[in-house]
Amino acid sequence: MSDKVYRDFLKYYVDSSVHVALALCCLYVLSAHLMNLLMDFKWITFLFFSSVSYYNIVKFGGLLLETKNKSTSFLFFVRILTKISLLVSLVLFCFFNFELQIFISANGLLSMAYALPVLSSKPQLRNHGFLKVFIVAFIWTSFTFLAPILIENGLEFIQMSNAFRDWILLYTQRFLLVVILMIPFELRDIRQDQLYSRTIPQYFGITNTKWLGALLAMLWLILTFVRERYVFVEVGSRFIIWLILLLFIGLSSTNQRPYFASFWVEAVPMFFWMILISGILLL
Repeated sequence: MSDKVYRDFLKYYVDSSVHVALALCCLYVLSAHLMNLLMDFKWITFLFFSSVSYYNIVKFGGLLLETKNKSTSFLFFVRILTKISLLVSLVLFCFFNFELQIFISANGLLSMAYALPVLSSKPQLRNHGFLKVFIVAFIWTSFTFLAPILIENGLEFIQMSNAFRDWILLYTQRFLLVVILMIPFELRDIRQDQLYSRTIPQYFGITNTKWLGALLAMLWLILTFVRERYVFVEVGSRFIIWLILLLFIGLSSTNQRPYFASFWVEAVPMFFWMILISGILLL
């Protein structure tokens, strides 16, 4: 594959938000497997297309609405993809039950608040330093972990004491995983972030931020053994992912190679899913 073809592929695949949408879908599939839940095709389709439309709207904003000026082939592709994704998401939303619609709407409003101006002193919630990381982790965990539980069990899942403890620990692991995955992005964007945002690297420094990421990764792995139910394949998969997380944290810097974070780091959920499935098939 020539350099031009490689760059074009990454531009269309990553920059159009297809990659991050697939990462979210993989996290959902992992949740369904780890909690022995049925996978809902309608939800995974909604998750993919809603993620594509949301991230493209956040990244490109008004450029998606401009039609008078001559567009590049990439922007034309993104514009069409976003419109189709938004349409599919809205249609699927109408077929969900009321509880799930409320769940989606609540998290959707938080997602919009994350990207759109809501406070007078600072333009966006994502510019509020530490809050940015936790908002993203909460939204990702809600859509990829809480949603499958809600789809299969409704609000009654709160009363399921036999599985509730493990679900809390799994939820914590998912939340931590997303926070860890954001650290390379935080390091990459440190020069672009405004000084008042006080992001994690700005507060702790680059080296300490890496140590924090390594500590969170260790905690993420240890929580596996605190749970009452886990299998060897899951432990082995998490150990490999733990090593990958440490590698990516160590390689992260303020001068990263193009697509290091947006492709390789965001591919961790896909690695996790492939390693887990491979282990199951081999046994």
